Amino acid sequence: MGLKRVERAVKDLKAAGLLTVAQPRQLQPDGTWRGLAAVKAVSKHLFAAFGLTRMLEIERRKASKRLKEKLGDKPEKPGTLTSKGRFNLFMGGLAGQIQKPRKSGRTSVPGKPPDFERRKALSVKAMEIKAEHPTWTSEQCFKEAEKRLTGRRSG
Repeated sequence: MGLKRVERAVKDLKAAGLLTVAQPRQLQPDGTWRGLAAVKAVSKHLFAAFGLTRMLEIERRKASKRLKEKLGDKPEKPGTLTSKGRFNLFMGGLAGQIQKPRKSGRTSVPGKPPDFERRKALSVKAMEIKAEHPTWTSEQCFKEAEKRLTGRRSG
């Protein structure tokens, strides 16, 4: 299959709710976001549509067993009602601490409005400085551009 056909198929499966794609993002020190590898999960309903529900259950059990053997875990013993309750409280507390990334597509630091004009002016000034001083690093150029722009605003 060609790339376009694969992309269209993935889009159709996502629209039907048979495929979920989650792409985690990581906040960089400079305030921008970096996309990490996307995680794709196929719904069990897709297997049901093809009549493969039983095979899916079998393969899931096998995969779970392989993972436990790999990690050296012993089969789980059923816990008491108290231990299950403690675990649920613990997991509920952890879940409350997780913050989902915003879907606004912003690249600035959360809580601060994006200042695109300022960033654009800073980049242009840094390029001018790089032309004046070709041996300077980009970091030096941006520091000098920052000095000149803040000096211009305050002066």
